[in-house]
Amino acid sequence: KLRADAAHARDECCRERVGLVRDGNGPNFSTIEEYKTARAREITARGLSLKDVGTLSEITAKIQKKRNDFRDGKQESNDAHEEESGDESEVESLASDQDTDAESDVDSKLSVDGEETKYIDVNYIQRTDRYRGELLHNKERHLAGNFILRADAAHARDELGRTMGATSKGFNFKTEKEYKHARAKEIKRRGLNLDETGTVTDIFKRIETKRTKWNEIKGRNVDTDNSSLSSTGDLP
Repeated sequence: KLRADAAHARDECCRERVGLVRDGNGPNFSTIEEYKTARAREITARGLSLKDVGTLSEITAKIQKKRNDFRDGKQESNDAHEEESGDESEVESLASDQDTDAESDVDSKLSVDGEETKYIDVNYIQRTDRYRGELLHNKERHLAGNFILRADAAHARDELGRTMGATSKGFNFKTEKEYKHARAKEIKRRGLNLDETGTVTDIFKRIETKRTKWNEIKGRNVDTDNSSLSSTGDLP
C-alpha cells in the first residue's frame, strides 16, 4: 500500500538477484534507516495507520518470504539445467575451451572490482554475477560450480581436484580452516551476509552432491583407460 514499501522491496529484489543494484538509478534507499524514515513520513502524510499498511516487521517478513521463494526457484532452475545438461555441465573437451565463456569471463586473476586474487582456476562470470571453479585434467575441463563467493568457488575447485586425483597445480586452501577464514574475510570485505551467500554447511552439502557426479566421471575415465590397455594388450 505504501510507495516506500514498494521501493524498498524493489531494492531488496535487485540485491537478491545480482548482489547489488546496478541500473542507472541505483537504490531507492541507501540504508534501512532511510527507508524507515520515508515510510513513517508517508504514513503521516497520507493519514494512514499501521493497521492500514502493516507493521515494518510484517513487510520485512513478506520480503523475506519472497526472497526465499526466489532462491528456491533459482536453485530448482539451476538443478534442472544441470540435469538436462547431464555430463556436459560437469565436463567439457579441451577443444571447446578455446573460447571458454568468451562472452562473460573475466580473467581469473581479477575480481569484479579488479582486486587481484591468488585463487587457482577461478573465473568471474559476468552474465550470472558468480564465480566459477573449474579444473583442466586429462585434456578435459571439469566444472566445480558457480558461487557468489570466490572462496567458495576456489574451495569447490580444490575438492574437485582432490576427487579427480589432479594435484599438479596444487590447491587454493591447504586446510578447511584456511578456507573458512578466507570465506569469512571475503564476506566481511564485500559487506555480504549468510542469507546472501549461504552457510559453510550449505556449501559443503552442495559440493558433496557434485562429488557424486565427479566420481561417476572419474569412474568412466578409469574404465575407458582400462579398456584401452586391454585392447593394446591384444595386439600382435
